[in-house]
Amino acid sequence: MVANSARGLDCQYDRAQHLSTDQHSTFSEHPQVLESYTRSDRHIQELSLMHRWTTTTYDTIPTKYADDNSIWETEMPEVALQHPFLLNALLSITTFELSGPPETAAADYVKAAMDYRDLAVHDLPDLSSTTTAETNAALVYLEPLILLMILVSVQHQPSTTSLFDILQLLTRYLTLMQSIHSHLNTSSATLAHHPLHQATVTQTDIPSQMLDVLTSTTFRNLDDMNKSRPEPPDEAPFKVRFTATLHQASCKKALFWLEEAFTHLPCHSQDTHDFNGRRFLEHCLGWVQLIDGEYIAALREGDQVAILLFLTWTVLVQTHGHRFWWARNLATKLFQAISGTIDEGTAPVLHEIFSWARRQLHQVQQAHVEPHANFPMPAQ
Repeated sequence: MVANSARGLDCQYDRAQHLSTDQHSTFSEHPQVLESYTRSDRHIQELSLMHRWTTTTYDTIPTKYADDNSIWETEMPEVALQHPFLLNALLSITTFELSGPPETAAADYVKAAMDYRDLAVHDLPDLSSTTTAETNAALVYLEPLILLMILVSVQHQPSTTSLFDILQLLTRYLTLMQSIHSHLNTSSATLAHHPLHQATVTQTDIPSQMLDVLTSTTFRNLDDMNKSRPEPPDEAPFKVRFTATLHQASCKKALFWLEEAFTHLPCHSQDTHDFNGRRFLEHCLGWVQLIDGEYIAALREGDQVAILLFLTWTVLVQTHGHRFWWARNLATKLFQAISGTIDEGTAPVLHEIFSWARRQLHQVQQAHVEPHANFPMPAQ
């Protein structure tokens, strides 16, 4: 089995040998992994990772379902043992969590986590063909893990990584996540009987909240930028003009749902457990399930409005999800890449958007809130 061929994780941070990885490999490429460990060593290390998952990591998975802790803790790992793509995703997330904060992350762990991530994608079934009910059930578990791999992979990119490369990484996995979501929507019978969906409980609607003045201004600026974007000249090819229209429409839709996410967030100061553990995905991370393929295409092509919308979303994720290990540096990382590429001095609206993002992130850093699931690192 291809998944077993890549097993190799050293729990000692200072070991010179480590797994190799190509951070920019395409999904069609087979991940190249250095065979540095015996089969016995690999099995021992992966048993350790599985133990980590079932004791701590599983509880940091953001989900909109209410009573699913035991499902992620015990049932999901059993399913993963039957599906290499899900097992590798589990191992990737657990290894990322063990690696520590991006600024001080253990390099061997990050490299291994990215190898597991690439193997998870490599082992995916062909989503364009019919898949079994068992495979579809495993894909339901995979979907939120793909989202986490997107968020964490961005944070662990080297400081020299260009904005273009970050956008390609983001859009590859967003497209994959969208493909999985679309595939599962054709499998209503599987979804209806899936343990996660059976664990869903009815939640009361969250009333909308007034946005503060600066955030409201940011959304108005984003809307103005989208409406006033330069139009292609009349002599431009039809495809160019049509694409520009699609990008504008997709950004308008993404902006609408993003503002909805901002105005309907649960109040974590009054409902901490529910907010942190169960409603975060539905009211914040769920935005990525509402954007369409045209928006992802605009993001891939470097559309400025699409980029700023995604930045705004990551600010939402980091400011309201900073207790989670996978969210604490997301917007900071993306903001650094964007501010080094887009000159905020070229337009007043850009300066206002950048200033708002900078202020939001500064407030989070000054809060000094202990991150959720800030687990101790393994002994060296």
